[in-house]
Amino acid sequence: MTGGGYLRIATAVSLAVAVLALAAVPAGSWAAPSVEVSSHHDRQTVGDEAITLSGTASDPDGIMAVEVSVNRGPWVPAELAGAGQGGNVSWSARLRLAEGANVIAVNVTNATNATSTRTIVINYSIPQGGNGGVILAAGGIIAAVVVLGVLVTRARRPPAAAGDDSPVVDVKPPGEPKD
Repeated sequence: MTGGGYLRIATAVSLAVAVLALAAVPAGSWAAPSVEVSSHHDRQTVGDEAITLSGTASDPDGIMAVEVSVNRGPWVPAELAGAGQGGNVSWSARLRLAEGANVIAVNVTNATNATSTRTIVINYSIPQGGNGGVILAAGGIIAAVVVLGVLVTRARRPPAAAGDDSPVVDVKPPGEPKD
């Protein structure tokens, strides 16, 4: 046999070993785990600074961890329910948002250390003060009085009979002289 023959046999043996090695790995190990956010949607606006983000993660090899990060901050472990080998797990994490757009990343790791990340943006809009409705209502009443242009003055009507000097309320438009 010439040198080329040994090379062909060595290549064929190497290829066979590689195929056998691939066949020994479970089918699910090649796929990255999946992660979904179900409590909020991308670009959602919320009025609460603190939210509970939740969803599901799945992988045939099992989910080992779900972590959440807000605005590239530290990764915080999520609470897992139904964790174990294979299937789906539910996860949740309590988060504190900054005013404006918040980039939230959810990272899931399976039993073979494969990872997937889902990123969404949640906008936090600080609600107006709690007494804003009262101020608005009071402002509306004042505006209504001004718009109607009603000037209420106390006036005396001419006595109908001797000794009758009871006060009355007379309504006059603005700009009309008072009696």
